[in-house]
Amino acid sequence: MKKMVCVFLLIVLFCSTYACSSDTGNERVVFLSDFIHCDQMDIGSSFAFNLTYVYKDKKPEITLVSFGDSNLDAIFERMRNEVSEEQSKPYNEFKGGFLAFKFDTSSIGLGSNFAIDHVILNVDGKEKTVCFSDPVKYTRISPEDPIYQVDSVYGVNIPFIVTGNVKPGFVSFVYQTDVDEVIIDSFEFNNYLTIEHSNVILNEINLGVIEDVFPLKVPANSVLKIDIGEKFEGENADFSCYLINSILRFHSEKDGNGVLNDFIIFDRMKDYEDFTNMIDYIESNS
Repeated sequence: MKKMVCVFLLIVLFCSTYACSSDTGNERVVFLSDFIHCDQMDIGSSFAFNLTYVYKDKKPEITLVSFGDSNLDAIFERMRNEVSEEQSKPYNEFKGGFLAFKFDTSSIGLGSNFAIDHVILNVDGKEKTVCFSDPVKYTRISPEDPIYQVDSVYGVNIPFIVTGNVKPGFVSFVYQTDVDEVIIDSFEFNNYLTIEHSNVILNEINLGVIEDVFPLKVPANSVLKIDIGEKFEGENADFSCYLINSILRFHSEKDGNGVLNDFIIFDRMKDYEDFTNMIDYIESNS
């Protein structure tokens, strides 16, 4: 599977609490931390995210010093320093890479959450604190919660990774009902994205937009398709990466209330052209 890479817009960053470094377009290694937007809810036992950087000359040697939080250090599993396939070709002397962080969350309590607001790295022998203006957030939800145990609706096509500039109607979420009739109550994202355009299709019949259609009675053995176009929150969203959840709420006479909570990634950088556009933006604003 192709490596997931999120490329984040560089801005000058000041964080006095943690003595964060201020990156500029003139530095050899520039961490692009400001535009990762992560608010993941998951029933699993692991969590991962990427921190992208750009660099000049040779690939930097980077190791983790600490997260500045003993609880996070305790569940940290590994960090890989990878070269991005999309940004391996230099542009204006810059290439791209990313740090892939992974955590073992099996030891934290169900319902627990944490937020990562900075990471301390050793970069080519020098310590550097990189801050996230929007903390990377994670919540471990319980697979034992009855609301997640209802299986009268299941996902057929959940877009795990969406790249590039999403246009209205170009992202589809497809669901299948089982042997019971259900009522679809709502569809939404848990954070950062607002649905601006939508189209609900039931068994190949176009019903209209979400606001007019839901709640919707869906017969057994039916296919429900939701096409959406989103508005990405935050400045300079064209260069951001969003790690969030889509949430489908429903109920049935047999099972009561249910929720399909699916983790998705919207990666706004899809190719070398996007990479060059980002570098141009960095250099014009540094």
